[in-house]
Amino acid sequence: MPHHKRLTIASLTLVLASAALAPTASAQFGSIRSKVKKAVEKKVGGDKEQAASTNNGRAPMTEDRVAQLLKGMAAEAKSAEDISSKALKANAKPVADLDAYVKRWRAYGESQAKAKRQQEEYAACVTPYSQDMMSAAQNQPASVQMNGMAMAQKMESMSPAERDEFEKKMEKLEREAKAAEKSGNVAEQQRIRREVEKLTGVSMSNVSDADRQKMAANSGKAQKAAKGMQSCGPTPQPSRTQPPAAVMVRPIVQEKGQLVLGPAATQQVQDTIEAQTYVRNLKRMGVGKQPTIDGAAGAGMSTGDYDLAREQVVYYFAIPAMRGTETTSCTRAFTAPDCAVLQHHRAEIIAAAQRLREAGTLPD
Repeated sequence: MPHHKRLTIASLTLVLASAALAPTASAQFGSIRSKVKKAVEKKVGGDKEQAASTNNGRAPMTEDRVAQLLKGMAAEAKSAEDISSKALKANAKPVADLDAYVKRWRAYGESQAKAKRQQEEYAACVTPYSQDMMSAAQNQPASVQMNGMAMAQKMESMSPAERDEFEKKMEKLEREAKAAEKSGNVAEQQRIRREVEKLTGVSMSNVSDADRQKMAANSGKAQKAAKGMQSCGPTPQPSRTQPPAAVMVRPIVQEKGQLVLGPAATQQVQDTIEAQTYVRNLKRMGVGKQPTIDGAAGAGMSTGDYDLAREQVVYYFAIPAMRGTETTSCTRAFTAPDCAVLQHHRAEIIAAAQRLREAGTLPD
């Protein structure tokens, strides 16, 4: 039996055998393609001794042969794209629902990111001022530290208008206190003390004159820090946007060896990755073997010859070339002259393989 016929039979046998095993759509596609790839590697690649004789029964990879194969791969991709397009049109509603779902997730993510960014910017702004306020409070004498903390907390809880009014009164009392101290007017100093106690709610009766002077200096620092915090604006709130609810879709299942949609929407799609995977599998659901047949026609080859040549080029040159390892892998299936021709068309072959992958005839 010719080599390509044995390969085709082995591949079809693996496809049919895997049909009864894969429990999910992604597993079904991955299992089928993985096993086909392994069959190709086993039948075509083999060890180095077999690689030396891979041209037996196969035309060499000439410039014309590569051009012929590229035409076939383009026809195969076009066929798969047409089938996928029809599949999407036939399932327009679930595709539209999932597209809207992805957009809701994107809006949710943007809302979360915006809220986080605003909180980080606010924190960066207020942190130095907050540290200054805490430092002012902590630098107070032991006898007034608690009073200073209470005053700082009171200032933080004030509205901007209340804080402005408070600061004006405190600045006025501070100027009056300095003048009373300089003149030695004890009665005036006592009046100012009562005014400060009334304004701040903090008793000054147990505070010595020296501690009171230090408290006044730190009060000025706290006031300056409070103005800085005010300049940062209002405290931003966390995002209250809720994540989108899951979308229910009909699962992709196997029925009589074919991938079809289940009768009821019982599968949950819970994030954007699941949504995109479902749509991708939906596009590939009806691809089947028709693209390969159309690819062979486009290349002007028999289906078996095209299938074998395409598999060899894809798995031993194109996919390795995407990873930059084609130099080693190419010689496992081709002669040195063949590899030189393939390398000459490296960019075209990679582009063709990527299109086949996007169309769903190659594994991701």
